[in-house]
Amino acid sequence: MPIRPIDLQTMIPKTPEVQKAKNAEAQNPYNNQNINMQKQEELAKRKLKQVNEAKKAAEARVNRDKQDKDKGKNKKENDEKDKDNKKKTKIDIRI
Repeated sequence: MPIRPIDLQTMIPKTPEVQKAKNAEAQNPYNNQNINMQKQEELAKRKLKQVNEAKKAAEARVNRDKQDKDKGKNKKENDEKDKDNKKKTKIDIRI
């Protein structure tokens, strides 16, 4: 099937359009791969933050429990000191 001059006149202006479409088709897998990589990176960052935040929350609970225990010990010691001070206190009344 030979190409006639009329066919060439319609084909030549359309070649850049066809070339753009073919290039876009060829680049599509690379673009999809890049998009997937970005999504994976965002997911990894999000998971990393979630783990860190969970550790901080658990650490705060542990610290709070320690502080409560320390306060309880200190309170007992202070109560004992107050009792000793009250026992030692002498009241001198003169008339």
